[in-house]
Amino acid sequence: MRKLSWMSLVLLVLVGCGEEITKEEVKPKTVVETEPLYGLNGRTYRNKNLVFKVSNLPVDEWSVYVDGHPFVQEGTKSYIEKDPSKNEMLVVLKAYFPKGEYIRLPAELPPNEVEALKDKELKPAIAMLEIAVETQIGTDDRSAKEFAKGWMKGYSNNTFGEQGTIRTKDSYAGYRFYYVRPDGDKAGIAYFIRSRGNTKRVYRIAYIEAEESDRGRKTFDNLLSNLEFNTL
Repeated sequence: MRKLSWMSLVLLVLVGCGEEITKEEVKPKTVVETEPLYGLNGRTYRNKNLVFKVSNLPVDEWSVYVDGHPFVQEGTKSYIEKDPSKNEMLVVLKAYFPKGEYIRLPAELPPNEVEALKDKELKPAIAMLEIAVETQIGTDDRSAKEFAKGWMKGYSNNTFGEQGTIRTKDSYAGYRFYYVRPDGDKAGIAYFIRSRGNTKRVYRIAYIEAEESDRGRKTFDNLLSNLEFNTL
């Protein structure tokens, strides 16, 4: 079959080269430009308004939630409640390992939903990932490194480890650091800054995982290596 296919291809080329083709016979090719699919499509998440994408997401092993999902909306709400001075803080992606059906904490559910859970075995996620973006209008001129150092200073009870400059898939520079919380959980955060005119966007990618896990950091590092700002 392989030999036949190759021979057929050669014959078609030879026939084409031997024929005289007039202008009337040439049909122009119609190029249809399609807009990329935004949101979560397969293993790729694209955000048109915030101008970034991340590919190779671990959708087979993690439960991934994006724009509009209650988990994502609640993440945004919690940031605003903690710091109302934020210009605009928006959580756009949350992911939990292992893959499964996740629910809100029982304390946040109405009584009838709590009752429905009484015979179910509830287990917490082993690891969590989050992408959040703060949009600022001419209020802060700190770099990604300065944002990271400011966060570390504000949470000095953590034990900080490896840190330094990180580059995205399209070579955009940011700053990443890892730390261990007092309870033993491991975590990491990466900041990237993009500015245009008087508008600045602070991209914050973070993970946290149980002390005995290593899936969070591996997936976090993979996410950063597949993050892009210049190509949608």
